[in-house]
Amino acid sequence: MMSRKKRKRIYRRLRKNIIRSVKHGYYKLSHMNIKLNISEPGTRICEASGILLVVALVLYLISANIISYILCWIAAVVFCVLLVLIRLEQHQEMHDYREWQRKNLESFSGHEFNL
Repeated sequence: MMSRKKRKRIYRRLRKNIIRSVKHGYYKLSHMNIKLNISEPGTRICEASGILLVVALVLYLISANIISYILCWIAAVVFCVLLVLIRLEQHQEMHDYREWQRKNLESFSGHEFNL
């Protein structure tokens, strides 16, 4: 038989560990570290946008104006989405670089590095 004091201590530790793991799980879910790596697919998206613009130009020249305008808008939306994804990737890489700088400069100089 365990004493009441020991059971209380085990219960407190267990409760603290459960709370800590729930907080850690929430942090992992809310701060996902998903790398976009949009460089190579970005060139394909840009090519697709260019092809849509060329097809829209050809359709405009053969007097299919409505389809031409629709394709132009689709190409513009695709290109804008590409720009937003590239900006997000740039932000992620800057954040990773700052983390790398902070870790390396703190370990070499012994001083805290603030950006």
